[in-house]
Amino acid sequence: MSEDRDVKTILVCGGAGYIGSHTVLELVRQSHAKIIVLDNLSTGYPHSIPKNDRVSFIKGDINDADFIDKQVFSKHQIDAVMVRFSITHLQF
Repeated sequence: MSEDRDVKTILVCGGAGYIGSHTVLELVRQSHAKIIVLDNLSTGYPHSIPKNDRVSFIKGDINDADFIDKQVFSKHQIDAVMVRFSITHLQF
């Protein structure tokens, strides 16, 4: 994998939700970083993710360590992680 290491890669967990998508939008506006959005879409929406050549989307759950290792960290050199997801309800 050959990436330009002058350009940083930021993983935004929960980037398809309201707060996460606005975070991604500001990263696009204020940086030159590549942005990877990770979201399970339980409350977020793919259409909320800003459309930009530097933004990519991975559907997956942060709780699935094997998936995160194989599909995110093994395939991308991540420089920073921003957590923008939350659990809004609990089932008992």
